[in-house]
Amino acid sequence: MMLTSTRIDEQGNIRFRITIVFILVLVLCAIIVGRLFQKQIVQHDHYETLAYNQRYKEEKIPSARGEIFVNDIYSDNLYPLVTNKTFWAVLVVPNQVTDPDKLATGLGPIIGVEPVKILQLLSENKLYIQLKL
Repeated sequence: MMLTSTRIDEQGNIRFRITIVFILVLVLCAIIVGRLFQKQIVQHDHYETLAYNQRYKEEKIPSARGEIFVNDIYSDNLYPLVTNKTFWAVLVVPNQVTDPDKLATGLGPIIGVEPVKILQLLSENKLYIQLKL
């Protein structure tokens, strides 16, 4: 008789352990779901601003770094090996352009590119296009 009561006690003990583990798993899942809700719903604007600032930024790159000249061994003339030159670039993301005609007619005369050429480049399936200046 002692053996049967011990087995019943062990089964009750195992059920109790399983219940405790199940409750712990439910609590952990609830914590994870709560954190996901906080990050995705409550703090959505904060993370959207962080993503925008990471992707779009205006950065000034100092261009004047100096010039390097070499001496001709037969004469005392200096020849430029490295010089400073200013380059301008215009990048356009086609899938973010809402009115291609307006962009082409407004931007074309400013950068010296025909609006038809800009429209042709916008119609290509590319992530971005670079308009040469």
